[in-house]
Amino acid sequence: MSILNPSSRALSMLSGITAISTLVVFGLELNKSNIPQNLTTWVIWTVLNALLLQASISAGNKDSWRLSAGATAGVVLVTLILLAKGEWHVGLVEMICIIGVLVSTIVWKLQGPKRGVVAIVVAMTLAGLPNMYDTFLAPSSESWFLWGGLTLACILAALSAEKWTIEDRLYPVTLGIFNFIMLVLVFL
Repeated sequence: MSILNPSSRALSMLSGITAISTLVVFGLELNKSNIPQNLTTWVIWTVLNALLLQASISAGNKDSWRLSAGATAGVVLVTLILLAKGEWHVGLVEMICIIGVLVSTIVWKLQGPKRGVVAIVVAMTLAGLPNMYDTFLAPSSESWFLWGGLTLACILAALSAEKWTIEDRLYPVTLGIFNFIMLVLVFL
């Protein structure tokens, strides 16, 4: 049973809506800015989010999967918004992320969806570390709105989760902490 039943479904829906809204607004702002965007990175995030959504549902996630659905849809929309402006570039970071996608997919297929969720969340977290480092060096280059909105979405999803299990809470808690750290770094 979720922490805030019967409103857990509403919290779960709100987490997905918050994620997609935050990402779409961020994508529209990126499109207006002069900040160069690497479409390869956005496509990798799309694949990671879609894999996580599928693995979470396959592992039995009942409600908090809506965060993954909102994040997946949001990242797809950001990618589409940036198609005309973005550049394709595959460097070391992108190759490591692609390897993370492949390894997590193999883990999911060979070890099952729960271990797949763990592998995908690890891949997502590792894929975000270079951005965290860059934000530490130049905090003004990041959007407080993005990291604040995604932190809120993760908190809502964690509260709406049915159980304290890998498939229900690993993603919202882990990425909630990551997003909160990014939010704090933006203000340093």
